[in-house]
Amino acid sequence: MRWPDGPRCPRCVPRVTEVFRIGGEKQSHREGLFQCKPCRRQFSVTVGTAFEGLRVPLSTWVRAAHAFSYEIKMPKPLIDLQSEIGVSYRTILRMRDLIKRAASKYKGHQREFGAWPRTFMRHRSATTDLRRQKLLAEGKHPSQRTISSTGLLSGFKQRQTTPGALRRTECLLRLLLLTPKP
Repeated sequence: MRWPDGPRCPRCVPRVTEVFRIGGEKQSHREGLFQCKPCRRQFSVTVGTAFEGLRVPLSTWVRAAHAFSYEIKMPKPLIDLQSEIGVSYRTILRMRDLIKRAASKYKGHQREFGAWPRTFMRHRSATTDLRRQKLLAEGKHPSQRTISSTGLLSGFKQRQTTPGALRRTECLLRLLLLTPKP
């Protein structure tokens, strides 16, 4: 989801760099670790994102994003989400705070997100400005730099999962990946 064209070094981003996965027969390094050949620095997929430095696995974050991206008006209590996701209550609170922080800084279209993250997103005024309408028609308005789903999670199987729920989950995960480390 973060690197559709393959892993890229976060420090050498403008240049195309050669990157390789660290591992081998001994498996002395943790899973998912990469190294950049030019700068010789190690990195993982979470470097520079809101997930950096967290001890919660990404698979748990996918389950949490799915649970938090519901479309109903009344959200589930956090106690119920705790048992559904399989983490402690403090971890659920931390996940909720990270999602709130990411959603409050987002300025694009909000229709792809669930009801709960949309409550934290900044609401724009409903003025019908001619310049705004012109920019929207040309596709140059800042709000059109939006996060959209590509169907990457279509193979994700969970009980009572609909395609709309998977789209909302993917958009929330993309938003969290774009959010810098706190």
